Amino acid sequence: MPAALNAANEAVVGLFLDNAIRFNQIPAIINNVMSRHKSIRCDDLETIFEVDRWARSTVAEMIKEV
Repeated sequence: MPAALNAANEAVVGLFLDNAIRFNQIPAIINNVMSRHKSIRCDDLETIFEVDRWARSTVAEMIKEV
């Protein structure tokens, strides 16, 4: 879960800094990503990278819907 949370946060803050979203949208987007996340055991770096990619792509998909 920490890998997904961190990746979602980094992606959303980047969007905010690029003026693509408002500051008050940050928590809602992160919450939506985390509610879709299924916690898995991350025993190796590849799994962590997969979770990171998933969270970032989920943020990107959500922004397209807005």
